[in-house]
Amino acid sequence: MEKEKTILDYDTVALDEAQDAVIIIDQTLLPGRIELIALHTAQEIWDAIYLLKVRGAPAIGVAAALGIYLLANRIETEDFEKFYEKFTEYKEYLVLQTHRSQPVLGIEAYECRGCEGRQRRTQNRGRSEGNPA
Repeated sequence: MEKEKTILDYDTVALDEAQDAVIIIDQTLLPGRIELIALHTAQEIWDAIYLLKVRGAPAIGVAAALGIYLLANRIETEDFEKFYEKFTEYKEYLVLQTHRSQPVLGIEAYECRGCEGRQRRTQNRGRSEGNPA
């Protein structure tokens, strides 16, 4: 007889590349029901964060970061500038407009893999020189 799954058997936020989705536990239904939701679009991810379907700073940060990753993988261009423009649009939508996730991603680092001239941009917010905390 198979044991019934509990909340501990699931990841709060996970990447499912086969479905091209971020999978979350809908925390608005807890503790009464466990329901997994597949998030495919920027709007779905933003809504899940805004509507508290994903809760807690670490989970919010992971959901936003995985969302940016999935959306960036869908950008079809060989031109770095065009890629970066679209990437920045997704990033700003999911991170900067979603105030709950902004503190979680206080250090933003961006890398473009597969683009000509690999570039990295790091921006530290609220950190004084010599203070890594």
